[in-house]
Amino acid sequence: MISRLAPWSAAGHVALACTGGCALIAGIDDITYEPADGGSQSSGSSGSGSSGSAGSGGGVVCEMGLSVCDGVCVDTNTDDAHCGGCDTPCGAVAPSAATCTKGSCLVTLAETRLSMPTAIAIDETNVYWAEYGGKIQTIPRIGGSVTTLSIGVSPIRIAVDGTSVYWAEGSVPGEGRVRKVPKGGGDADTVASGLGDINDIAIDPTSVYWVDGMSGSVEKVSLTGGAVSTLASSQPVPTTIAVDATSVYFGNDDGSIKSVPIDGGAAVGLVPTTSFVGELAIDPSSVYFFGVQTPGLAKVALTGGAITTIGPGVEGRDLVVNGDKVFFTDNTNATVNEIPRDGGAVTQLADAQAGANQLAVDEEGVYWTTNSTVMKVERR
Repeated sequence: MISRLAPWSAAGHVALACTGGCALIAGIDDITYEPADGGSQSSGSSGSGSSGSAGSGGGVVCEMGLSVCDGVCVDTNTDDAHCGGCDTPCGAVAPSAATCTKGSCLVTLAETRLSMPTAIAIDETNVYWAEYGGKIQTIPRIGGSVTTLSIGVSPIRIAVDGTSVYWAEGSVPGEGRVRKVPKGGGDADTVASGLGDINDIAIDPTSVYWVDGMSGSVEKVSLTGGAVSTLASSQPVPTTIAVDATSVYFGNDDGSIKSVPIDGGAAVGLVPTTSFVGELAIDPSSVYFFGVQTPGLAKVALTGGAITTIGPGVEGRDLVVNGDKVFFTDNTNATVNEIPRDGGAVTQLADAQAGANQLAVDEEGVYWTTNSTVMKVERR
């Protein structure tokens, strides 16, 4: 029940108190108890950032779904100063723009407008991407101005190491090239030339690797150039590649996934034909891919064996493994997502991303390209 108690007062409000268990008295705030000795006590809590059926803190009572941050009711799903939690700002260096969306900081790093961005890569400070318009571009991860590093001929895929940015270009037989440019800008060098139709590249500390869909080969060359080595040949249009310390993993257009020793040798089948589509990614134990015969996100051991579906029905464009999560773009549904690498619920990180394509991930954020933008969402 609600009873009137003489010792209570609240400026501008009726002096009320709850007995018998009231969950909430709406519209009454900053109630102060005035004991006989003339002192006072606040009935509200002194903490901040609380939420629930009615967020409260420091005597502030908020509407359902709001939280108290710095003594003010805010929506941490949309507030740029308190994005996802109190005192968690969402921002970017202009002209990049950031907005708090569903409690995550979504950043438009660059708007390319006319030249569709494709491949993307990151290092400790910058984001790099290639555009169909022929440019290799970079921008700080915190946003800012775009810098053009090189102008090539239809760059396809991109990779970075400590000093350089590498990419493949050209689809005319005999005119394909692998090139590189210093990360700080400068003249571009040709690492390998006279190649066919390069579909993907990867690097390690010593070499650049690629798959040539026209010749059906998996090849590599030193980061400084030189003689090209063929690791595997007569493959049915290899389309995607990844590399670790011992092996090169590649997917073919017939839906098979294979591996070959990093210095060459017999190719080993990991996933049979008509089993996978799109891209692949690796971690120290498994190869991850989008399945066809059993639709969904799947994995298989680096040495082959049984295929495990970790995301039934999940479809996507590109995928990256980072820590205990697999991140992927879904072009059909225009979303960017994550899922535990051992299976579980899919978490949507961003929606309304038309043309969500290539992906890069680190501990700080998830980065991707769309039809006209380079995007980032901060990891919480």
